[in-house]
Amino acid sequence: MKHRYLNPPPVHGVKEIKAFIDYNEAYAALAAHRVDAVVQSLPNLAPLVKTRGDTFEIVRPPFGPATWYAWAGRKDADSASLVKFISDGIVQLNKSGKLAQLQTKWLGFSMAVPEQVPTPAN
Repeated sequence: MKHRYLNPPPVHGVKEIKAFIDYNEAYAALAAHRVDAVVQSLPNLAPLVKTRGDTFEIVRPPFGPATWYAWAGRKDADSASLVKFISDGIVQLNKSGKLAQLQTKWLGFSMAVPEQVPTPAN
């Protein structure tokens, strides 16, 4: 049985959907006019557009459900202090506004950060 993402149903007005091994290959195809668009998460597109704004732009508005990126640490006694340090640091940076400044500096925009960790979807 083929997965629907590997063999998507036809979309009106879309001639072909191409798959790539990695995003760098997809971005090269976009720059070379071999494809018309590349779908990727906004936080991953932001540095590309910031460094290569002469070649790429983000189509607005973004679409899809709101998702969050996070750090993962080991759940053991040796790592507990590091996980707490990173978690507390993110909270402090967010409350002080420094996180938004860093996001703008490195991504070209800032995004909302939840104060409570959302429960991952199953």
